[in-house]
Amino acid sequence: MTAQTGKNAGLLSGDFLVREVSTDLRSLSNYEGTGTVKSLADLGVEFDSTGKATLNQTTFNALSDSQVQAGITFLGSTTTGFGALATKFSQISDPTNGLAKLQLDQ
Repeated sequence: MTAQTGKNAGLLSGDFLVREVSTDLRSLSNYEGTGTVKSLADLGVEFDSTGKATLNQTTFNALSDSQVQAGITFLGSTTTGFGALATKFSQISDPTNGLAKLQLDQ
């Protein structure tokens, strides 16, 4: 994504889909829940400066039973919690009427 944004952006500079995907990825990494588990970091998922996710095994292994349950609530479903963010990506990638398909057809 970085290669397609900013001062030295590539051919897709300013493209709607690049901006949309970038925004959606930012939503994933910055999502904050309302329970005792508020972030992916609380579950041991950490992001480096390039956006690469890694699992902090120490943090993950230290989760109590109640924190694991709170983590399940945080992750949610296709309509609640972190899982609801998946619909944003489906709106882009749906092969029938997703934004990528619509843009390719134009």
